[in-house]
Amino acid sequence: TRLFFFGFDSSFLETMAVELVNQNREKMINPANQMFQSLMVDAGATAKLELDKAGPPSGLGLYATEALKEGEVILTVPLEHCIVEPRELPPHVARQAGRVPDSFTWDVRLAVKVLEASLGRWSRFWSEYGKLLPSPGEMAQPLLMHKNTLAELQDTSAVLKAQAQQQRLRSLFPELMPAEDADPTKYPSQLQWTFALVRSRAFTAGDNHYAMVPFLELVRLSRAPNTDFEFSSKDKCFYLKTVRKVNKSEEVMLPMGALDNQKMFARFGWVEPGGNPFDSLPGIAGKEASRTTPPNMRLSRKRLWESLKAQGMDGSEPGTLSPYAQAVLQSLPLTEASSLSAAEEAKAASQIRMALQEAQQIDCKTSVEEDVRRVQQIKNGQVQAPDPRLTAFLLYRVERKMLLNTAISMLSNHEQMLLRK
Repeated sequence: TRLFFFGFDSSFLETMAVELVNQNREKMINPANQMFQSLMVDAGATAKLELDKAGPPSGLGLYATEALKEGEVILTVPLEHCIVEPRELPPHVARQAGRVPDSFTWDVRLAVKVLEASLGRWSRFWSEYGKLLPSPGEMAQPLLMHKNTLAELQDTSAVLKAQAQQQRLRSLFPELMPAEDADPTKYPSQLQWTFALVRSRAFTAGDNHYAMVPFLELVRLSRAPNTDFEFSSKDKCFYLKTVRKVNKSEEVMLPMGALDNQKMFARFGWVEPGGNPFDSLPGIAGKEASRTTPPNMRLSRKRLWESLKAQGMDGSEPGTLSPYAQAVLQSLPLTEASSLSAAEEAKAASQIRMALQEAQQIDCKTSVEEDVRRVQQIKNGQVQAPDPRLTAFLLYRVERKMLLNTAISMLSNHEQMLLRK
């Protein structure tokens, strides 16, 4: 219980995630930075940044070249060097194109443009800039993967969503997509690659447009950001501004957003080790659970707080709980005024627990201890991952199982307290 209730030392997972990013990149840092600076000049962009400047290893990111004040503009990118797509096709374009499938949304259209740009059909600038983008082999988004690899996620819902995305692209551009039963070496196609780039790196450009923004897309995400971006339709420029003081050589980071791990992994191909307070339990309606769950399945917030207090935790102070426990509490269907007796609520908690255990039995072919052991073996060089991206899948599995085990443990303890009453 202690392992999952209070977490365990996951620092090695964080180290592992960083090392995976860096595995194949150290040798290209200096050339990449030289290319970054040269392309900045070509694009008429300005920055007080360097690409992966010496410092704590964190993959290819942007680092301050000097101490920066709060509110300072540290990167300017003219719109003319961005690849832009409207949210909705303009009426005259839609009329010329005839019937446009509903699935041909802005992200697919932008992905096609990025594909053309990467093939040198746009400009010399984008032909060169494409070399700074992560290669398909460095990206672990599920939509890029063959069905055999997807099985390693041990998450049926995530697999089905990835395959639905693949089928959407396949229905629009069958000649640019591998067949579902194609050889695994055919995955991913270039269209899958650019679609994954767009989903993970596109920015809003005003109210009705999205854009792939060179240089800005290199800024990594964090839950403790020190910058934010804005787009000026008047200046036709993207700006990166500091939101606090930034030290020289400190990496600049954009806000991550409140995404659960499934959405995060689908978009970015990675999750943060050690728990995500915005994560959600499978089969439970997340923040909508308290409103959409039938009254006989809602748990009393007051009683649950009492249960947590008996275990040395304070549910009214989420910041004192582990990120896993925080995610469980925001996922469960809680109510301020429950009409259930203690015995009825114990039954409701039991039903939720058994549903989670059933999901665990269906999806989780290995235990969290086995997965953690395998991560450690890869980190220590005892075994070699057949594909670095599979290790990202492994880290996702660890986080999902930690969340499930935390929820099952909390609900089990809550049942026992209620039955004692």
